[in-house]
Amino acid sequence: MKHWQETSRIFQEVARLADGARRAAVATVVGIRGSAYRRPGA
Repeated sequence: MKHWQETSRIFQEVARLADGARRAAVATVVGIRGSAYRRPGA
């Protein structure tokens, strides 16, 4: 999946949760130690 598509799906889900008065959070990876699935900025 392309990064912009993944980002779009995440924000669509956050909007859906907000419409239902549910709480949600979005985080950004700013640093890692060792191996990780995502790199900083993800």
